Amino acid sequence: MIKLENEKIRSEKYYSVGFDKENNRYLLSVVITWVAWFKRYYLISNEEYDWYDTNLWKLDLLAEECYNDKTSSERFVYSEREDENKNTHNV
Repeated sequence: MIKLENEKIRSEKYYSVGFDKENNRYLLSVVITWVAWFKRYYLISNEEYDWYDTNLWKLDLLAEECYNDKTSSERFVYSEREDENKNTHNV
């Protein structure tokens, strides 16, 4: 399970951003509302993390793009739904 530090939550858009201290990277966490809710994690830059405070609309667009790309996004790191992690080397 991934733990995000300094997490900033955008509950109305079902995502958050934070720092994965264990792996020294910033991540976007998107909540997937399915039969059982789960999260997918995507790699973002420090600059994109800062968008939460400076350009929230850009972060909303990025979260939507990652949501739509699902696990095929080049940014995809990990899913809490195990069967989605079969083709990833990013964990």
